Amino acid sequence: MEALRLVVLAMWVIGCAGGVSALLDVTFRANAAIAENARVTVGLMCVALGMLVVLGGAARRQHSLTRAVVTPLLLATGMILAVPPMEAVDPVALAWWPSQFVIVAIAFGAWSSTRRGWIPIVALIGVNAALRWSTWHTDSLIPELSRLDLVAGQTGQLIAMSVSAFLSVNLALSASRMSDDLAQQARQARADAARQGAAARQSREADRMVHDEILYGLRAVAMGSEIVPPARAVAAIRQALGLVTAAARQPGDEVTATIGGREAVEVESLKAAVTEACAQEGVIVHVLGSERIRIPEAVTVAIAGAVRETVRNVARHASIPEATVTVARVGSEVVVTVRDKGRGFQPHLEDFGKGIQQSVVNRLSDVGGIAKVDSAPGEGTTVTLAWSPLGGAPRTRGMLLLTTTPGLVRALILILVPQLASIMWLALWFSGYLPGAVATLAATAVAVLSGGSALWLGQRQPISAWGSAALIMVAWMAALINGLALTHESLSVHFFWMATGASLIGSILSIFRRLREAVLCWVGTTVICAVTSFAAAGSVQRWLTFVPSVAAPIALAAIGILVRRVLDRVAWHLLGAEADIALSATAASGYRALQARLAERLKGTQDTLSEFLTAIIANPALLGDPAVMHRAGLLERAVRDDLVVSGDSSLRAVITTMREAGWAVTVRSDGELDAELAEAALTALRVLPSHVHQDSNGPVQPSVTVSASWNDLGRRLGLSIQHHGSEAFGEPLRSQGWLVQDVDGILHCVRRFAGRAVESWDSTLVS
Repeated sequence: MEALRLVVLAMWVIGCAGGVSALLDVTFRANAAIAENARVTVGLMCVALGMLVVLGGAARRQHSLTRAVVTPLLLATGMILAVPPMEAVDPVALAWWPSQFVIVAIAFGAWSSTRRGWIPIVALIGVNAALRWSTWHTDSLIPELSRLDLVAGQTGQLIAMSVSAFLSVNLALSASRMSDDLAQQARQARADAARQGAAARQSREADRMVHDEILYGLRAVAMGSEIVPPARAVAAIRQALGLVTAAARQPGDEVTATIGGREAVEVESLKAAVTEACAQEGVIVHVLGSERIRIPEAVTVAIAGAVRETVRNVARHASIPEATVTVARVGSEVVVTVRDKGRGFQPHLEDFGKGIQQSVVNRLSDVGGIAKVDSAPGEGTTVTLAWSPLGGAPRTRGMLLLTTTPGLVRALILILVPQLASIMWLALWFSGYLPGAVATLAATAVAVLSGGSALWLGQRQPISAWGSAALIMVAWMAALINGLALTHESLSVHFFWMATGASLIGSILSIFRRLREAVLCWVGTTVICAVTSFAAAGSVQRWLTFVPSVAAPIALAAIGILVRRVLDRVAWHLLGAEADIALSATAASGYRALQARLAERLKGTQDTLSEFLTAIIANPALLGDPAVMHRAGLLERAVRDDLVVSGDSSLRAVITTMREAGWAVTVRSDGELDAELAEAALTALRVLPSHVHQDSNGPVQPSVTVSASWNDLGRRLGLSIQHHGSEAFGEPLRSQGWLVQDVDGILHCVRRFAGRAVESWDSTLVS
């Protein structure tokens, strides 16, 4: 209804401007003879009062049957008082100033009261027709013009407008109720799906948070103040401590989403969230875009986290620590791009970082978005993050409502159908008065049929660019043929029906195609109308009487653009609200699951981490201390151990014992080891001796690397053992099912397992 209200306001502005222009033209032709007529003055005051009622009701959003009755009553009274004396002194029969005001009353009546508002509108059209018939006199320019043709043509056009207005409002309300019901069902389905996947998503998010915040903070300390500036290191430590604190909360505590380890409390817009996420990352970041873009909180947090990780990669790898972040809405998508001018790389040849895969690509995927990395050596890197409330639904080049609430689009279509029919109606009545009547009538028929076909086909399949171009050409050609048929005597809105007809085709394009294509159609039609009508007028003074017809494309363009913008915005907010409901349906339980997962991941190191990070924040001078750097490295390794083997305390205990005995133990995994892989790794490691061999040159540190990976074909566990007596371990490992190969004293062992679903997929985990 908001869009219809704005249409009423637009019609009021255009109608009043056209009506006043027509009144001034009548006054000019009558040599001001009517200016002193009291009856005319009172009648025009009634018309003005009726227009003020329309303006007040539309501006204040007050629509009622009372206003729907009062407006036609005032307008009919004013017409009855003013029209007869004005027509008696006007030599031109074609001119009819009440038309514009009647059209405004029709639009307002439909918006005010759809159930009984049509009754006063029908009465108003009847009064208009009766006055037109009773005040008829032979036109001085076209004496052969028939009274029946003139009254029937105009009355039919007003009836078509009324049918369009009332039918479209009723259908819009009906479709809106139906859409609400369907939307409720869709919301429930999406909420159920989101609830089922919430645990897995939050498990992955916990792994990302540990990687992005805690490991990042510990690595910043371990690298030392000469490599990582103290201010940046302290900021990273604060974020890491915030995450450790969140993991320590009690299950009953309130939990919220986080951006960069900080609670995402009421960020006003996506741009604000992105700006906050980029702060204190050691990179000069220029954030551009609209502050008005708002999307569901879960998506905002995901995009902000992905941007933060991308900016961190700029700090680590780009030669120029500067980036530009752009936030924009493109059609039905929100698109965030991060560009830097660093060294760049070749993504298809290089591993651009497993952290990018998890912390950027998969993070967006978990909320229904996509991420793409584009780079080339010497040309910098561009990371594009995109999210749409449509999810996987097909995109459209036309109104967003085409994919969200097609019932409302059908209502818009039914507005245009009677209008197209009225164009053909006018052509049938008035084409006989123009030279080249057959060509004009044929061009009109082709344009009307093309527009009707586009309305029918557009609901079933997208209109192609070639189809759009063909429609525009048909509209322009029909308007040109109609305009060239005009003569000095027939220069009237009644004889230039294709000014409106071609503009209606632009309105059709505004529904099914990009708005700029519709604007192109409207602009071209306006130019054709202005040029051909001026050529027929022969003078500026005569041409000014034709302004309402020339203004038809401009009026329809203004209404079309307004309707398209408003309805696209309504559809966007509707989709965003539904997506927010679907994502937030599991928010509370999801965040509790996230908190529990974080606590599980950090259960072996949580207290130690909290104490260590708190001490550094209290005394930043500790940064750069070799002992502190060493301890940060040890804690980083311990946290990685918790990520990879958190579910198996026995495996963690064996790894700890081996390290204490002098072994260098490394674990590389595509995620947390499941029970079967952990048991196999545990059994294999128990084969290895727990002592370190000593020789004359000092201790020779043995090492073992455990690697795990999986895909749809299965799971693979690997061991790489470097030890002076490694050949002795081959047989025991073979007996456990390992494939063993000795290469230059290094024992390479592989064991394969059947594939199955794995809970976590954080490929950044290296212990």
